Amino acid sequence: MFFDAIYTNKTRHIKCAVSYLYIWFLALLLWGWPGILLASGGDVPVSVEGALWYQNWFWGVMVGGIVLIVFLVRRLVLRDRKLSETYRELEVAHWDLERRVQLRTAELAEANKLLQQEMYERKQAEKELVRFERLRALSELSAGVSHNMNNLLTGILGPAELIQCVDDPEKIDSYLDMIVRSSLRMADVVNRLHLSVAIESPGEMGETSLEEAILSTIDLTRPRWKDEAESNGIAIVVETALAKTPAIYAQEQELRDVLRHLIFNAIESMADGGTIAIKTVCKDGKVILSVSDTGVGIGEDIQARIFDPFFSTKMDVGSGLGLSLVRGTLQRWGGTVAVNSEEGVGTTFTLTLPIWKEDALLREEEVARPDVIPRKRILVVDDEEVVLRIIESALQQHHDVDVAMGGKDGVALFEEKEYDLALIDLGMPYMPGDQVAKFIKEKKPEVMTLMVTGWNLDPKDERLTWFDGLMTKPFDSLNALREVVGKMAVAHEERLMGEEEGAEDRG
Repeated sequence: MFFDAIYTNKTRHIKCAVSYLYIWFLALLLWGWPGILLASGGDVPVSVEGALWYQNWFWGVMVGGIVLIVFLVRRLVLRDRKLSETYRELEVAHWDLERRVQLRTAELAEANKLLQQEMYERKQAEKELVRFERLRALSELSAGVSHNMNNLLTGILGPAELIQCVDDPEKIDSYLDMIVRSSLRMADVVNRLHLSVAIESPGEMGETSLEEAILSTIDLTRPRWKDEAESNGIAIVVETALAKTPAIYAQEQELRDVLRHLIFNAIESMADGGTIAIKTVCKDGKVILSVSDTGVGIGEDIQARIFDPFFSTKMDVGSGLGLSLVRGTLQRWGGTVAVNSEEGVGTTFTLTLPIWKEDALLREEEVARPDVIPRKRILVVDDEEVVLRIIESALQQHHDVDVAMGGKDGVALFEEKEYDLALIDLGMPYMPGDQVAKFIKEKKPEVMTLMVTGWNLDPKDERLTWFDGLMTKPFDSLNALREVVGKMAVAHEERLMGEEEGAEDRG
């Protein structure tokens, strides 16, 4: 084994052994040269006893030196072998560690890929659930809305038929007033229904009237808490105690969603009827809104979880996102929501809402209505003949009005004649209103264009790019239409004057 160990690093070990022998013989030459001479038979003047002593000393030292050298070389060999074994073990451990790191890295990469996929799928699922939540609200409201719409239509068709049967001017005026009021109420219901179920929230954060949002949401949910409940023999009363509070910093559509969720939750907790109390108060620079019910209440073990996404105590109803959306909305606004409930007594949700700061709002300067409205040449483009005739009749006393049935006819008429203003509907077959306005603006940029549409558009809608103004159908009144057109006529005059002054300066 010893020689095997030497053989593993033979050259290095031989060099070490030779070095040791060289040092040893050098020491013998320095300290034992008389014994060396005697051992070799040299003539040295010493006694016989001295010669024997030197000979014994020389060979003893020689043997001892060889033994010591062998011992040192063996220690060196053992140390090298141990170092070699340790190195091999470290090398094996190094490669094993690298292999395990590579395997772990691959596992982490795969896990990260799966996590990213799960996050994406979760976001998509949440979007679909939010969409489902709003569509569910729409289905719940549809029956009641149709009930209200039918009542309003009765208030329109009935007086219209009565007008055909009477000749008394006073009664005719009374019936016409009924028709106008019912029509305005119907337009208001349609507008609020659109705001309630819009998938994307129109508009941005800004000044919002809390009282108006509360009253309109109560009215919009009336089919659920009154009509539907009474049809099932259940009596639910909604009470309000609304203090005069400043406007809040919120998004109107999202505020209506929050109120609708809280009212629906209250209704579902009162299977045998009860009272929903909505109160507002201004305190410590915040607006406090509370929505209370006299329902079954919520247990303490559940109260801590009701705001968690997808948590619901209802069976086969909803998605468990209602209260989660409420809390998320309030947090984005900088507000809070808390719950206080007792089983068998009822539940109160308390919302803390941020107050709108006046200096954060850049108000548009109102354009004063001029005393004299300049007469303009107006083109009206729509695909509804009734709308065309109404606008024509309303404006022809002060302006020269031409009407075109559809976008293509409007473009053809614009190429034939000169116009100052154009009132254009948005949704028209073959050529929508934004394309008509684009054609007009590209050909004559000085022409003022007004979109007249029944759609509720986001102010950032790209289709508004080619229009100077927007008016929603149905009109609040024909006088409102005349006023808007009058302001546009004045703006057109100012635009023409600005172009003339610019031409004179260039001249």
